[in-house]
Amino acid sequence: SAQRDPVSVMYFRYLPALDRETSELRRNFRSNLPAIVASVAEFNGRNQLPHHGGDASRYPFPPRPSVSELQLRMNVSVERADDLLRRVDRVRGDWSVISDAYSSLPRCLCHNDISPGNAVHMDGIVTFGDFGLASPGPIGSDLHTIIRWSAGKMYEPGHVENLLTSYVEAIRPYYRAVSLSDVSLAAWTTFYLRYTNLKYSSARYERPFRFALEQLSVIIGRLKAA
Repeated sequence: SAQRDPVSVMYFRYLPALDRETSELRRNFRSNLPAIVASVAEFNGRNQLPHHGGDASRYPFPPRPSVSELQLRMNVSVERADDLLRRVDRVRGDWSVISDAYSSLPRCLCHNDISPGNAVHMDGIVTFGDFGLASPGPIGSDLHTIIRWSAGKMYEPGHVENLLTSYVEAIRPYYRAVSLSDVSLAAWTTFYLRYTNLKYSSARYERPFRFALEQLSVIIGRLKAA
Protein backbone atom coordinates (compact mmCIF):
# COMPACT_ATOMS: atom_id res chain seq x y z
CA SER A 1 0.00 0.00 0.00
CA ALA A 2 1.42 3.39 -1.03
CA GLN A 3 -0.47 6.66 -0.85
CA ARG A 4 2.03 8.91 -2.60
CA ASP A 5 5.37 7.43 -3.62
CA PRO A 6 5.70 5.32 -6.78
CA VAL A 7 6.06 1.58 -6.34
CA SER A 8 8.28 -0.73 -8.38
CA VAL A 9 7.28 -4.37 -8.65
CA MET A 10 9.53 -7.12 -10.00
CA TYR A 11 7.97 -10.27 -11.44
CA PHE A 12 9.95 -13.49 -11.80
CA ARG A 13 8.91 -16.54 -13.72
CA TYR A 14 7.68 -19.45 -11.66
CA LEU A 15 10.38 -22.05 -10.94
CA PRO A 16 9.12 -25.44 -9.70
CA ALA A 17 12.56 -26.10 -8.19
CA LEU A 18 11.94 -23.33 -5.66
CA ASP A 19 8.49 -24.61 -4.73
CA ARG A 20 9.34 -27.79 -2.84
CA GLU A 21 9.30 -29.13 0.68
CA THR A 22 11.85 -27.65 3.07
CA SER A 23 13.55 -31.00 3.59
CA GLU A 24 14.01 -31.44 -0.15
CA LEU A 25 15.40 -27.92 -0.54
CA ARG A 26 17.91 -28.60 2.23
CA ARG A 27 19.05 -31.84 0.58
CA ASN A 28 19.43 -30.04 -2.73
CA PHE A 29 21.45 -27.26 -1.09
CA ARG A 30 23.82 -29.48 0.86
CA SER A 31 24.43 -31.92 -1.99
CA ASN A 32 25.32 -29.11 -4.41
CA LEU A 33 27.50 -26.86 -2.25
CA PRO A 34 30.48 -26.76 -4.67
CA ALA A 35 28.29 -25.50 -7.53
CA ILE A 36 26.51 -23.03 -5.24
CA VAL A 37 29.79 -21.65 -3.87
CA ALA A 38 31.17 -21.21 -7.39
CA SER A 39 28.00 -19.38 -8.47
CA VAL A 40 28.10 -17.11 -5.42
CA ALA A 41 31.71 -16.23 -6.23
CA GLU A 42 30.75 -15.43 -9.83
CA PHE A 43 27.83 -13.28 -8.66
CA ASN A 44 30.09 -11.38 -6.24
CA GLY A 45 32.85 -11.06 -8.82
CA ARG A 46 30.57 -9.69 -11.53
CA ASN A 47 29.17 -7.11 -9.13
CA GLN A 48 32.26 -5.37 -7.79
CA LEU A 49 31.71 -2.10 -5.94
CA PRO A 50 33.94 0.86 -5.14
CA HIS A 51 35.13 1.16 -1.58
CA HIS A 52 33.70 4.24 0.10
CA GLY A 53 34.54 3.40 3.70
CA GLY A 54 31.90 3.09 6.40
CA ASP A 55 30.39 -0.13 7.65
CA ALA A 56 31.65 -3.18 5.79
CA SER A 57 28.67 -5.41 6.56
CA ARG A 58 24.92 -5.01 6.58
CA TYR A 59 24.90 -6.70 9.99
CA PRO A 60 25.41 -4.36 12.96
CA PHE A 61 27.99 -5.04 15.64
CA PRO A 62 26.29 -7.34 18.18
CA PRO A 63 25.19 -5.64 21.39
CA ARG A 64 26.72 -7.07 24.55
CA PRO A 65 24.25 -9.59 26.01
CA SER A 66 23.73 -10.08 29.73
CA VAL A 67 24.05 -13.40 31.51
CA SER A 68 20.30 -13.50 32.07
CA GLU A 69 19.63 -12.77 28.38
CA LEU A 70 21.94 -15.58 27.33
CA GLN A 71 20.21 -17.92 29.77
CA LEU A 72 16.76 -16.97 28.53
CA ARG A 73 17.42 -16.84 24.79
CA MET A 74 19.67 -19.90 24.62
CA ASN A 75 18.24 -22.02 27.43
CA VAL A 76 21.60 -22.60 29.12
CA SER A 77 22.68 -22.70 32.75
CA VAL A 78 24.00 -19.60 34.50
CA GLU A 79 27.48 -21.15 34.46
CA ARG A 80 27.43 -21.68 30.70
CA ALA A 81 25.96 -18.24 30.12
CA ASP A 82 28.70 -16.70 32.26
CA ASP A 83 31.37 -18.59 30.27
CA LEU A 84 29.87 -17.40 26.99
CA LEU A 85 29.83 -13.81 28.18
CA ARG A 86 33.51 -13.96 29.15
CA ARG A 87 34.29 -15.19 25.63
CA VAL A 88 32.13 -12.43 24.14
CA ASP A 89 34.04 -9.82 26.14
CA ARG A 90 37.42 -11.15 24.98
CA VAL A 91 36.39 -10.81 21.34
CA ARG A 92 34.84 -7.39 21.92
CA GLY A 93 38.05 -6.25 23.59
CA ASP A 94 40.02 -7.17 20.46
CA TRP A 95 37.46 -5.94 17.92
CA SER A 96 39.72 -3.14 16.70
CA VAL A 97 42.18 -5.80 15.48
CA ILE A 98 39.45 -7.18 13.21
CA SER A 99 37.47 -4.10 12.20
CA ASP A 100 40.18 -2.27 10.24
CA ALA A 101 41.17 -5.38 8.27
CA TYR A 102 37.53 -6.33 7.63
CA SER A 103 36.57 -2.84 6.46
CA SER A 104 39.53 -2.64 4.08
CA LEU A 105 38.59 -5.76 2.09
CA PRO A 106 37.41 -5.34 -1.53
CA ARG A 107 33.65 -4.79 -1.77
CA CYS A 108 30.98 -6.37 -3.91
CA LEU A 109 27.23 -6.83 -3.98
CA CYS A 110 26.36 -9.59 -1.50
CA HIS A 111 23.17 -11.62 -1.31
CA ASN A 112 23.59 -12.06 2.49
CA ASP A 113 21.18 -14.99 2.78
CA ILE A 114 22.43 -17.85 0.62
CA SER A 115 20.40 -20.72 2.07
CA PRO A 116 18.08 -23.58 1.09
CA GLY A 117 15.20 -22.15 -0.91
CA ASN A 118 17.23 -19.05 -1.81
CA ALA A 119 19.83 -21.00 -3.79
CA VAL A 120 18.72 -24.01 -5.83
CA HIS A 121 20.68 -26.24 -8.20
CA MET A 122 18.63 -27.59 -11.09
CA ASP A 123 19.77 -29.08 -14.41
CA GLY A 124 23.30 -27.84 -13.88
CA ILE A 125 22.18 -24.27 -13.15
CA VAL A 126 22.19 -22.47 -9.80
CA THR A 127 19.31 -20.04 -9.30
CA PHE A 128 19.30 -17.40 -6.56
CA GLY A 129 16.17 -15.82 -5.15
CA ASP A 130 15.06 -13.56 -2.29
CA PHE A 131 17.43 -10.59 -2.54
CA GLY A 132 15.72 -8.74 0.29
CA LEU A 133 18.92 -8.62 2.36
CA ALA A 134 21.28 -7.78 -0.51
CA SER A 135 23.80 -5.02 0.20
CA PRO A 136 27.45 -4.09 -0.30
CA GLY A 137 29.88 -6.23 1.67
CA PRO A 138 33.39 -7.70 1.69
CA ILE A 139 34.20 -10.44 -0.81
CA GLY A 140 33.67 -13.79 0.86
CA SER A 141 31.11 -12.61 3.40
CA ASP A 142 28.32 -14.44 1.54
CA LEU A 143 29.92 -17.67 2.72
CA HIS A 144 28.73 -17.13 6.28
CA THR A 145 25.26 -18.57 5.65
CA ILE A 146 26.64 -21.35 3.48
CA ILE A 147 28.88 -22.41 6.36
CA ARG A 148 25.94 -22.25 8.78
CA TRP A 149 23.66 -24.29 6.52
CA SER A 150 26.31 -26.98 6.24
CA ALA A 151 24.87 -28.23 9.55
CA GLY A 152 27.23 -30.49 11.50
CA LYS A 153 29.83 -30.41 8.74
CA MET A 154 30.64 -26.79 9.54
CA TYR A 155 32.56 -28.05 12.58
CA GLU A 156 34.84 -30.07 10.27
CA PRO A 157 37.87 -27.90 9.37
CA GLY A 158 38.38 -29.71 6.06
CA HIS A 159 34.81 -29.01 4.94
CA VAL A 160 35.03 -25.27 5.57
CA GLU A 161 38.51 -25.08 4.08
CA ASN A 162 37.17 -26.65 0.88
CA LEU A 163 34.35 -24.08 0.73
CA LEU A 164 36.78 -21.19 1.20
CA THR A 165 39.25 -22.57 -1.33
CA SER A 166 36.53 -23.21 -3.92
CA TYR A 167 35.30 -19.65 -3.51
CA VAL A 168 38.80 -18.20 -3.94
CA GLU A 169 39.39 -20.22 -7.11
CA ALA A 170 36.04 -19.15 -8.59
CA ILE A 171 36.46 -15.44 -7.82
CA ARG A 172 40.09 -15.15 -8.96
CA PRO A 173 39.12 -14.19 -12.56
CA TYR A 174 37.45 -11.09 -11.07
CA TYR A 175 39.74 -10.37 -8.10
CA ARG A 176 43.22 -11.59 -8.98
CA ALA A 177 44.80 -10.47 -5.72
CA VAL A 178 42.27 -12.08 -3.39
CA SER A 179 43.76 -14.49 -0.87
CA LEU A 180 42.40 -17.34 1.19
CA SER A 181 43.08 -15.33 4.34
CA ASP A 182 40.98 -12.43 2.98
CA VAL A 183 38.03 -14.69 2.29
CA SER A 184 38.40 -16.45 5.63
CA LEU A 185 38.42 -13.08 7.42
CA ALA A 186 35.28 -11.93 5.59
CA ALA A 187 33.39 -15.20 6.07
CA TRP A 188 34.11 -15.68 9.78
CA THR A 189 33.70 -12.02 10.73
CA THR A 190 30.29 -11.87 9.06
CA PHE A 191 29.45 -15.23 10.67
CA TYR A 192 30.28 -13.66 14.05
CA LEU A 193 28.24 -10.52 13.37
CA ARG A 194 25.14 -12.51 12.45
CA TYR A 195 25.29 -15.54 14.71
CA THR A 196 26.17 -13.85 18.01
CA ASN A 197 23.55 -11.12 17.74
CA LEU A 198 20.62 -12.38 19.80
CA LYS A 199 18.13 -10.18 17.98
CA TYR A 200 18.30 -12.86 15.25
CA SER A 201 16.57 -16.12 16.12
CA SER A 202 19.32 -17.94 14.18
CA ALA A 203 21.85 -16.77 16.80
CA ARG A 204 20.06 -18.36 19.75
CA TYR A 205 21.84 -21.70 19.61
CA GLU A 206 24.74 -22.31 21.94
CA ARG A 207 27.00 -24.44 19.75
CA PRO A 208 27.18 -22.15 16.67
CA PHE A 209 27.27 -19.09 18.97
CA ARG A 210 30.28 -20.51 20.77
CA PHE A 211 31.79 -21.64 17.46
CA ALA A 212 31.53 -18.11 16.05
CA LEU A 213 33.48 -16.77 19.03
CA GLU A 214 36.13 -19.49 18.68
CA GLN A 215 36.65 -18.86 14.98
CA LEU A 216 36.92 -15.12 15.38
CA SER A 217 39.44 -15.62 18.19
CA VAL A 218 41.56 -17.66 15.77
CA ILE A 219 41.37 -14.86 13.16
CA ILE A 220 42.31 -12.25 15.79
CA GLY A 221 45.28 -14.37 16.85
CA ARG A 222 46.52 -14.57 13.27
CA LEU A 223 46.18 -10.83 12.74
CA LYS A 224 48.04 -10.08 15.96
CA ALA A 225 50.87 -12.40 14.95
CA ALA A 226 51.20 -10.92 11.45
